[in-house]
Amino acid sequence: MPANSLKIGLIGAGRIGLLHAEHLTSRIPAADLVMVADVFVEAAKECAECYAIPSYEQDYQAVLERPDIQAVVICTSTDTHARIIEDAARAGKHIFCEKPIALDLASIDRALDAVERAGVKLQIGFNRRFDANYRRVRQAVAQSEIGQPHLLHLVSYDPAPPPVEYIRVSGGLFLDMTIHDFDMARFLIGSEVDEIFALGGVMVDPAIDAAGDVDTATILLKFTNGVIGTISNSRQAAYGYDQRLELLGSAGAITIGNSYPNTAIISDGQSVWRDLPLRFFVERYTESFISEMAAFVEAVRHDTPVPVSGLDGRIPVVMALAAGQSLAEHRPVRLSEIEQRAEDAVMKVSITRGKFEGINACADKRGVIAALAVDHRGNLLQEIARARGENGIASAADMLAFKTSVTKTLTLYASAVLLDPEYGLEAISSGSHGSGVMLAYEKSGYDFSVQGRLPDLLPEWSVRRLVAVGAQAIKILLYYNPFDEAQINVIKQVYIERIGAECTALDVPFFLEPLVYDDLLGDEKGLAFARKKPEYVARTMLEFSKPQYGVDVLKVEMPVNPAYIAGTRAFTGEAVAYSRQEALKHFRNAASAASRPFIYLSAGSSNESFCEMLELVAEAGVKFAGVLCGRATWQGGIPVYANEGVTALDRWLADRGTQNIQTINNMLAHGATPWWDAYGGKENIEIIEPG
Repeated sequence: MPANSLKIGLIGAGRIGLLHAEHLTSRIPAADLVMVADVFVEAAKECAECYAIPSYEQDYQAVLERPDIQAVVICTSTDTHARIIEDAARAGKHIFCEKPIALDLASIDRALDAVERAGVKLQIGFNRRFDANYRRVRQAVAQSEIGQPHLLHLVSYDPAPPPVEYIRVSGGLFLDMTIHDFDMARFLIGSEVDEIFALGGVMVDPAIDAAGDVDTATILLKFTNGVIGTISNSRQAAYGYDQRLELLGSAGAITIGNSYPNTAIISDGQSVWRDLPLRFFVERYTESFISEMAAFVEAVRHDTPVPVSGLDGRIPVVMALAAGQSLAEHRPVRLSEIEQRAEDAVMKVSITRGKFEGINACADKRGVIAALAVDHRGNLLQEIARARGENGIASAADMLAFKTSVTKTLTLYASAVLLDPEYGLEAISSGSHGSGVMLAYEKSGYDFSVQGRLPDLLPEWSVRRLVAVGAQAIKILLYYNPFDEAQINVIKQVYIERIGAECTALDVPFFLEPLVYDDLLGDEKGLAFARKKPEYVARTMLEFSKPQYGVDVLKVEMPVNPAYIAGTRAFTGEAVAYSRQEALKHFRNAASAASRPFIYLSAGSSNESFCEMLELVAEAGVKFAGVLCGRATWQGGIPVYANEGVTALDRWLADRGTQNIQTINNMLAHGATPWWDAYGGKENIEIIEPG
């Protein structure tokens, strides 16, 4: 190994991570792979043992914290690429990242900006550029060996589709598979694409349709230099991995055929045939993977430009987004349309200083809200009394003691705590330093004698008074039925407008917790309501995202009832309201309705059930800003306190309660996104003074 070998950390030990690990440790002498990290620590351990990598970790931050590591190779899931690029750039590491950088341009642009500000190198893993066959085509074009290019045709067929679970989070055919062909097209022709028209369908697996994608497509490309290109893609070719190219020019043509395990051709009296082509990309492109990584290592060692830049990683995503829009709208789409849409999306968002600082006070250092709810009143009082037996009673002193114990122990692991001014004010001082404080402003429950579950405020409190006693954010719970009588909903909408105005005047964040219901459908936990709930949640999120309400963060229910999702651990087996695929779709639909940051409520569910739903949220690819959890963390401590007292509750919380909240925090670490991502990133927020 050369004296100035490049010390590298590998982040992600899945299929492609293992491939790079093999090459870095055996085929690239100037590379010194010293650490591997993977969220599945066993995968990291196995990778380290297999390739004699000195150390392994679960958290990729351990790689970034090592001062001797000069560069990182990112092979994690697509949804983590941009965030890890930003973190690695801030840590001063040079970066190789598998494609794509991200599935949206805002995330890509933030990552590229971080790289530029840090002055580090970033190479994107478009390995086909390093394949000897494609490089020869590029040479032929550059040297005008076939004259002026006229027509380009790329064929890319996989031997079999990936698992549907992967397709759901991959970004779809264009962003996952065609993206290589988009890169090849612009690389080979040496010109940018101006316009794209896409046709696609589902011809391989109906489950891909249910996942919202296509498995077969043809894409027409119009280059700025006049060349016309076509790309043919399929998720399945029965005979293996099909990678072909044909380029027609004014003075000739050039073609690339498939690669085979041997050159033997068998002829007999009936036919002439040969063995099937190499099975998949690992076999077909082995040497190109080695060459691209060797090029990255040399670019860092000798401080030369990387051969595939961050911009080279961004443009194929623009092309993929254009193809997706073309497929959806049945028309040609210019790439300038996608760029304009991205530009419009990242217009600066103005947030007043108090609201910005208040939301940050309730979030962790990543900008994720991991809040603890202890604002329960009447129902908690009743549960403590019930736990003491048939004639059990509970008092205000019990409420304060319980809330104080929960706040003292669990805010060590929470970014904020939600309390109420009726029973919980004195508990604020017991919270962990650095944990934000939200205070509830509404009366608990509603008047059953009045139609519409109309809300009311605590009469002796105002936003000003809540802020004076320590509130860094104001929370309101509202029962809402988007299909209720207009008069009832107008009352509720005006009520929220008034609270929003009050919060704006005091420059404090407004967290709205809308709980959906329909008295005509009966029990909100029943099957009839479960079937309607997705639409109710989505419409409610859409309504209260409107600017006139002044809501800063939505605290929403899961749009599905876990008990009625077929195939989940929470499924009771009684009846099915939605398949797993339908549940994923409902999560996406509800999320798309919000134009404000939103967090999920545990809403009385068990810790196990809530964590399973967070797994579904991650599988659906939903960007949410965190959670507010109450009973999912401390419910089991109620009978302990009721019968054994505060000391026993303290012990239970230090053990089981801590386990519960840490389990949820682990889910957030891999699924939640910063609250400011709802506005295009922290850099896209302009902090202004109120007034």
